[in-house]
Amino acid sequence: MLEYKLQILNSLNMSVEEDTEDQVSFNLFGSNKSITINKAKLKEAITIKEGPVKEVQVKEEAKTEMVSIDSSAMSEDQFVVKAVEVIGDLKKTPKNTLTKESFIKVFRYTGDFAKMKGRELKKKAQEERCEFFGKDHDKYLN
Repeated sequence: MLEYKLQILNSLNMSVEEDTEDQVSFNLFGSNKSITINKAKLKEAITIKEGPVKEVQVKEEAKTEMVSIDSSAMSEDQFVVKAVEVIGDLKKTPKNTLTKESFIKVFRYTGDFAKMKGRELKKKAQEERCEFFGKDHDKYLN
């Protein structure tokens, strides 16, 4: 039985010269590392069963519905007020950290705010560059 288990491992990779009666070693592809397996412990750790294991479906969690905030006609302060309103009360775990749902909401609207801010900064930078287009090459590129 142990020999069969080791044949499976041997088929994954070439064995190295450090093999003994008690252990077998393998190089890990794509790295400069290797692993050593204790044959006695392996014998105890692996059990091959005659029949298949019953498979169980994992329950999917209900996805948190996110409200989309149209930031095109809002100022930064208006967006923050709307985001706080949409996020609602933050829920915490017994360890005093945010629950998964609260964490996702906070990061979603923080990302939306960053996108809004990025669009404004890009627009402002482009307007400043256009002032120097065709006039001062160095100032246009910087």
